[in-house]
Amino acid sequence: MVEEIVLTDIGKRFNGRWLFRRLDISWQKGDRVAIIGANGSGKSSLTSIISGYLTPTEGGVVIKSNQLIVAESDHWKYISWTSPALLLPEQLTYLELFTQIEKMRGFHHHWSIAKMEAMMGLEKYQNQPLKSFSSGMRQRVKLILAFAMHADILILDEPTAHLDKSGVAWFSNLVQDAQHDIIVVASNSNVDEMFFCNKILDVVTCVPVSIGH
Repeated sequence: MVEEIVLTDIGKRFNGRWLFRRLDISWQKGDRVAIIGANGSGKSSLTSIISGYLTPTEGGVVIKSNQLIVAESDHWKYISWTSPALLLPEQLTYLELFTQIEKMRGFHHHWSIAKMEAMMGLEKYQNQPLKSFSSGMRQRVKLILAFAMHADILILDEPTAHLDKSGVAWFSNLVQDAQHDIIVVASNSNVDEMFFCNKILDVVTCVPVSIGH
């Protein structure tokens, strides 16, 4: 169980320009956080830093679990992350991919490959390699993996990217059933991506806002 994520003095410089700097914030168990900002503002970079996919120029991320600080080298064990930048192994079928991930990371106890396949609604494509999938179909694969993977923290970068209207409704049902301790979503202020959030962080101003529900 994760009790808290703490970001201390986080900064990221890209091509000689600071995307954000001196960001100090913490989120607790039960928080659903939307990180907003225009394209190029650094919101995706911030989620990548939290996930461990990207190294900050300054500062660091602390995860507290069961009243202990998790070693930075073990952060990946607590985090599930997906992004439009995440590439799938295109030569595999989704069933082959799910089987590999189950062996490497495992799934939450209420998830199984059969359930994932049924929820995606892509059964007729089960023998086709992922390289033949449309961008929307690939996004469904990425999202179902992110939600099912055994992790306490879920990080979603623009989760409705490439999804059509039915796909957005599918995501809405998926996220409302999520049982992760903390969820962080990066969004271009898209209501379909952040309707479930109780906190907002504007990456431009670095000002956090709580939302009453």
